[in-house]
Formats: sequence, C-alpha cells, structure tokens
Amino acid sequence: MDVFDKAKELGELISQSDEMRRFNDDEALLRSDAAGMALMEDVERIRKEFIKASRDSAPEEILESLREEYINKQQEMHAYPVTADYLASKAGFDAFMEKVNNLIVFGMTGEAPCSDDKCASCKGGCKN
Repeated sequence: MDVFDKAKELGELISQSDEMRRFNDDEALLRSDAAGMALMEDVERIRKEFIKASRDSAPEEILESLREEYINKQQEMHAYPVTADYLASKAGFDAFMEKVNNLIVFGMTGEAPCSDDKCASCKGGCKN
C-alpha cells in the first residue's frame, strides 16, 4: 500500500468515527434551525463589526458597546440547545482531528506530540 491508499483509508475511518457522525448530525440540525442559524450569523456579524471598529480606531464607548453585545449574543448562543450541541460536537471533532494530526506528525518525526500537561505551562506552541 502506498501513502495515498493509507490516506484514503484514514479518511474513510474518520468519516465513520463517532466524532464525525455527531458533528455532521449536529451541523444538519443547526442548518435546519432558523433561530440557531440567526444566532450564529449575529455573533459573526458583531465580531466583524468589532474588528472593523477597532481597525478604524472607533471611540472606546462604541468598542465597549460592541464587546458587550458580542458577549451577550455568545451567551445566548451557548444557552440555545441547538447551537450549544453544535459547538460542543465541533469542539469534540476538532480535538479528535488534532489527536489524529499529532499522531501523523509523530509517525513522520518520531517526536512525541504535544499533550495537555506539556502545554499547560507554555500555553501552546510546545516543542516538547
């Protein structure tokens, strides 16, 4: 077997994982939920407004107002079951994929991947 065959096999295994299935299911639920989609869009809109206001050196009152609006909308998004489930399954899938990637890097370099306990002191970017 060559590298491409193994990559295809890995992709098939990932697509069958519980993490991928859960993420796909929750994403489909979110896409079919108007209120959940509106919350996600609102958070993104406010985030972009804040970034633009920051770049344009907007007055601190405007920045603070946008910051509060963003925090409130994020809290609303995390409290809404459909978006909360989506965000949780996305985080789970992202963590799963990070572990897969770390193992691939380990196979390529022989260096142990970063772990939570190793990164706790440096907050990431660990070189072991």
